[in-house]
Amino acid sequence: MRESIEYLTSHSQLPISCIPNAGLPLNIDGEAVYPMKADEFSQELGDYVQNMGVRIVGGCCGTRPEHIAALVKKVREIEAKKPVPEGQAMLASSVQAVQIKQSPPPFIIGERMNAQGSRAFKRLLMAEDLIALCRWRRTNLILARMGLISASRRRNAATKRN
Repeated sequence: MRESIEYLTSHSQLPISCIPNAGLPLNIDGEAVYPMKADEFSQELGDYVQNMGVRIVGGCCGTRPEHIAALVKKVREIEAKKPVPEGQAMLASSVQAVQIKQSPPPFIIGERMNAQGSRAFKRLLMAEDLIALCRWRRTNLILARMGLISASRRRNAATKRN
């Protein structure tokens, strides 16, 4: 559970809760027995609060009043860590999250190569001047890659040349 809690607290801006069982159940004579003692339970959850920034703790199956009392005492003694999430754009399903980041970022080449995006391109396209179209795009691409002209200056330069 520790790995999951570490991941959640480092990636979420929302409060994370942890309300576990008192250990993994053992089947003893057909009955579920939870082996974790109250002090061990409170120590573990106290660590989640103090070192990982868990905001809500409690107990589920197998916890008894002594587990909760020890937990309350432990949490009152410690200072909770303030979570600082990494702030990444992610896509998530019920089983995994994938970061939405491409490194290196894509270099967009055809953003102005459409008749709706550039009057100069449209004129050359209507005139079916494929050589001039290629020259126009190559020149704009090289200058943009070198960072020598902005998008508006590229448009103006291309219009004047053609």
